[in-house]
Amino acid sequence: MRKVSLWLFGAVALAANTGHLAAQTAGPPIGDNQWYIGAQGGVMLFETPTQTRGAIPMVGGHLMINLRRVAFLFQVQEGIGSNETSSFYDPTANLSNRSVLFNDIRMYNGMVLVLPWKSHIQPYFGGGVALIHVVHPRPQAVVGTPDVQQSLQEVTNRIGSYGAGSFVV
Repeated sequence: MRKVSLWLFGAVALAANTGHLAAQTAGPPIGDNQWYIGAQGGVMLFETPTQTRGAIPMVGGHLMINLRRVAFLFQVQEGIGSNETSSFYDPTANLSNRSVLFNDIRMYNGMVLVLPWKSHIQPYFGGGVALIHVVHPRPQAVVGTPDVQQSLQEVTNRIGSYGAGSFVV
């Protein structure tokens, strides 16, 4: 046991005394004309006609293409839930509202960012557009022919998606 610890101590001491390699030189904090890929996570907050507040875990990834003072940011995020509820106006349903269940909310986002100056802490701001949609919405209490069910599913898919503006500072 003692020989192993001495050998480990010697290896650490030898590694600490090595010179800097060319790949270890410090570069600018964020360089020009580079691509950055990252992951993100958190909580997605939402509201539906049947839920005043909802929160589900969110995971996603992003790609940032950095030019001189401008960057392009593309994000994909997905909120993962289970049997979240909503409703929409349907004149063929009793009481004119149709209940819908869904599990996930997916968001695609594209933004143009402005990087005013370069430093170790990189400030940026910008704006863009987002497409947000529920994944696989399921209308509830569907009664009728397969054509009616298919039509209702198409309406549910169409109104389960919308666009929005986005900004970041």
